Amino acid sequence: MATKPVLKHSLGATATHPVQALEFDAQAVRELCAEDSGVGREVSIGVAAVIARRLSASRNRLLAMFASNGSGQLLEDSR
Repeated sequence: MATKPVLKHSLGATATHPVQALEFDAQAVRELCAEDSGVGREVSIGVAAVIARRLSASRNRLLAMFASNGSGQLLEDSR
């Protein structure tokens, strides 16, 4: 039986404005969250907020590209 080749993915991005990036030791963060549920909750809330902002920005970009016929409304216009 033939084995499938290992797939390697490489992703990249280009910043259009200044960016501040932070790096954390993932294992240490997981341990801290396990030891202190308050820290775990705050980390979860922070990560969820970032994901929500990015999804909203992606939605707005897609609407700007594909909703030229008026089939969608940008989120900041709908609030």
